[in-house]
Amino acid sequence: MSVEDARSTIRQSVQPLPARRAHLADNIGATLAEPLCTSTALPLVDVSAMDGYAVRGNGPWILRPDIQVAGPTLAGPLRQGEAIRIGTGARVPAGSTTVIRDEYVTATTISGKPGVAHRPDAPIRDDTRRRGENWPCGAELAPSGHRVSLALVSAAVSAETPTAELRGPLRARVILTGNEIRTEGGLAPGQTRDSLGPVLPHYLRALDITCAEVTHVPDRSDQICDLITATDTVDLVVVVGATRHGPADHLRRALQAARADTIVDGVSCRPAGSQLTAQVPGGPIVLCLPGNPYAALAALLITAPTIVDALTSRIPRTPTLGHIAETRDLARSDTTRILPATRRPDGNWDVDSKVRTPHLAGLIARDALALVPPRPDPPPAHRTHRHRTVVDPDPIRHLACWRRRDQSG
Repeated sequence: MSVEDARSTIRQSVQPLPARRAHLADNIGATLAEPLCTSTALPLVDVSAMDGYAVRGNGPWILRPDIQVAGPTLAGPLRQGEAIRIGTGARVPAGSTTVIRDEYVTATTISGKPGVAHRPDAPIRDDTRRRGENWPCGAELAPSGHRVSLALVSAAVSAETPTAELRGPLRARVILTGNEIRTEGGLAPGQTRDSLGPVLPHYLRALDITCAEVTHVPDRSDQICDLITATDTVDLVVVVGATRHGPADHLRRALQAARADTIVDGVSCRPAGSQLTAQVPGGPIVLCLPGNPYAALAALLITAPTIVDALTSRIPRTPTLGHIAETRDLARSDTTRILPATRRPDGNWDVDSKVRTPHLAGLIARDALALVPPRPDPPPAHRTHRHRTVVDPDPIRHLACWRRRDQSG
């Protein structure tokens, strides 16, 4: 199954979570289950956009001694030919026809009284922010399926809409499998350090998934099954390791014992090809990652965003197009490859074709990952090919694809 076919299968097979009403500020990374609409106009009343003078009629104007500042207090109405000093954000007094900013005004005297006049060289403009200028009551700020971002929360606060129907953020449990994994203390011969447990919760958080706990279990199918089925408080179980068919790989027996329905079993890519996605009836989605750190992370970044989209009915992101600058080091491949990518100052991208999977050192100082499709024929030595690539500029957590430019036009 190709990467895109796997993503499409997950979207079609996974049913969204029930929606719930909650405070947006407490649920960054959730997904709107309904359009977010304003509950009030912004601004609610006419206010001054600048420090200056509220005036009525044509100038020059006699300057009143009182001052209008921001807050609930409102000065008395302006009469014809009057002006009042006003601060940014202050309510405009009744009768005002215009607000003129400080730099457009000059002081004058009218019949022996202090006054102001419009500078002859200044432009004619009104610095009043009218009621509903930014949005009226009932305007849509974001559609259903939109991610709850910091900007959305701030706008919702301005719109007096602090709550909404939401799905997510997802809650996950991480299960690290393997008799050889050691989290602390010295390593005995044959053991290896747990280098994923400390970082996987952070990668999950970047994907809008909250990690409830990280648990290590030996290579026993009964313990894996117990953790998969005893997960009524999580939406997703991430299992690392045991995804192949070796003598210590008990994952499929554990899924069978849990009566889980397999959605995707293997993806045509390298690394991360041995990943598996399943669902426990009435329970969580189970995302099974290869044991090698780089392969595990690659599989997570390929598939977890699609699981988030499916469970929360999120609008999928559209990838960005770019170019791989140098392709001579890319060997022939009959499957999609996942390679670290670095953005050049000219906007093109370099990819590292020699990345190793037992560690994440290949991601140090990288900007993204690239999905490089099968390449059956090497490019002729006398030609330099540029490739069409899909590269997400967000660091590390999003993936990319490319096609040969001479094939795609």
